[in-house]
Amino acid sequence: MGRPPRFDNDDILNAALAVVAERWRYATVEEVAARLGTRVGSIYYRFPTRESLFVALWVRSIRRFQVAFMDALENPDAEQALLAAACRVPDYCRANPEEAIALTLYRYHALVADCPQDQREDVVSLNDSAEMALMATGRRFGAADADLVKVRTAVQQLPYAMIRPYLGASEPIPDWITPATRAASAAVLALIPRG
Repeated sequence: MGRPPRFDNDDILNAALAVVAERWRYATVEEVAARLGTRVGSIYYRFPTRESLFVALWVRSIRRFQVAFMDALENPDAEQALLAAACRVPDYCRANPEEAIALTLYRYHALVADCPQDQREDVVSLNDSAEMALMATGRRFGAADADLVKVRTAVQQLPYAMIRPYLGASEPIPDWITPATRAASAAVLALIPRG
């Protein structure tokens, strides 16, 4: 009978997260193994390539963020739900700075075109639930289909733009970013005719 593994996938991904927080896209499998105190082969046993390791980390980080994001969208008041979801971006990233850096490892569309085959399905469907929840909340808000792009801008693109300069910087995301995000997102939502 073989001995039980010393590390599970989450242990390896946690080590990868710590290395990514320090080295971003320059993180190596060797650094992850060193962080765990194991051989590189132990990492490659679970994740056959460097790319598969860091894609798995990115997918896990996105899913963790989406739990918080979609929770905000459950508010029965659609406008408050959208504003809470927008504010969840800076709040989550401030509270989870390592995860925030991992969220920037890949661009979704670029990765879909060129990801490890065994992870393709996970990557392709990664944003489906969050996107459906956001669009449903936008419709509850009263946005016509043609205006859902404004909902996406207010709740996703604008908050990401507000925090991006702080990711990986020496200073954390300032507290004022959250009310600024809320105000800016509210201004964009106010441009949507509600029908």
